[in-house]
Amino acid sequence: MGKCVYCGKGAGLFSSAHEKCTRKHYNDIEAIINKVGEIENLIENIKHIIEHDFLVEPCSRCNENEMLLESISPKGKSIKYSCCNCNKNNHAPANVKSSENLIVDNWNTILELEIEISSDIYEENTEEICSLLICGYAPTKKYPFNSRVYNEIDTTIRFTTLESVMPYDQTKREYINEKVRSEVWRRDHGKCAICDSKNNLQFDHIIPISKGGATTATNLQLLCRTCNQKKSNKI
Repeated sequence: MGKCVYCGKGAGLFSSAHEKCTRKHYNDIEAIINKVGEIENLIENIKHIIEHDFLVEPCSRCNENEMLLESISPKGKSIKYSCCNCNKNNHAPANVKSSENLIVDNWNTILELEIEISSDIYEENTEEICSLLICGYAPTKKYPFNSRVYNEIDTTIRFTTLESVMPYDQTKREYINEKVRSEVWRRDHGKCAICDSKNNLQFDHIIPISKGGATTATNLQLLCRTCNQKKSNKI
């Protein structure tokens, strides 16, 4: 008589596992997968909060705008981040009061879920779970449904800032400082004020400079290239 691979008790002549144990095993794995999904959603939440509610800026050394979150201050007052290209560190304060607690709560929930998942894996005590990495759906003979099994979770958070204003940009049009650019970007939620597109965005003077418009946040808006060309020099 064979033994159940899950509980170690007799499982019958032609069976390697009790149906009840197998069902529980699959349910436990699905529960782990759901928790991983929660973590992925929380990471996206944090990324959104940083890009819209913190005063993050492009790298002052290499001018790239792809960043990696290094840490969050205990009360969410600021974040530490580094450039993905040259590793230069920087800090950014929160620009929205409500986002301070929100980003901390999201991060703490991620840490709690990681502990729960580690405990779940230990209780399952199966080599399959402990040896495979979560990298997508991987149906196997033992797991005929589309399951994902893993030994670690990637909680790396990457985000983008506004692009740097390069010298050639400053010679072609009115210079807009980083603080004003960041304020307009967050106010317009990183999309065109006319069509909501997020592609080929440009900073547009609502009242053109040629007609006395100032380079201030209240006189600037985000427009995609198409809408900006249609607007031309009109008010």
